Amino acid sequence: MSESPDTFDLVCIGGGVGGLVASVGAAELGARAAIIERGDLGGDCLHFGCVPSKGLIHAARLAAQARRMGEFGVEVQVLRFPMSLVDRAIIEGEGAGFCKVVCDSKGRIVGADLVSVSAGEILHEFALAVRKRLHVREVVDTIHVYPTLAQVNKRAAGQFYAQKLFTPKFRKKMKWTFGLKGRDEVVDPLALDADEAGK
Repeated sequence: MSESPDTFDLVCIGGGVGGLVASVGAAELGARAAIIERGDLGGDCLHFGCVPSKGLIHAARLAAQARRMGEFGVEVQVLRFPMSLVDRAIIEGEGAGFCKVVCDSKGRIVGADLVSVSAGEILHEFALAVRKRLHVREVVDTIHVYPTLAQVNKRAAGQFYAQKLFTPKFRKKMKWTFGLKGRDEVVDPLALDADEAGK
């Protein structure tokens, strides 16, 4: 007797965490498994509960740790870049969120966080950077396919240099070196990008 294509060893009603784990586990053991779900796979835990809240809690802890590092003699910089200024995020309507990179005074990456719909797909670059104690330059120099949501990684890391380039001391050196005249005003590239994004 042959099996019908509609015959399953396991049918999970609901594609929440339990249904996903059970059906994937059964399939890995060679069983035919199916999930019946009328909404999004992953359920409330993945989309609204456990997973998003853990991401926000992690971001809050990282921010609190960065603020307190000075008490222990560790100088850190927190670099930020909003998803709303990443071209691919704008195109796909995923502009909510931000990337935050914590680095030491020399630019070595000691932590990073990403709050975004696609955070799990693009944070790996910083997981490697933290593990290998890479400098922000390594992320900035990485060629990213364009347009990509991972562009936020490069732009956030690039803030390490932007903060140095837009200091009054650097502007004064450039004016003297190149004999430049004119106004000595600070132009924040993030502010310019935000103005352009709003148009």
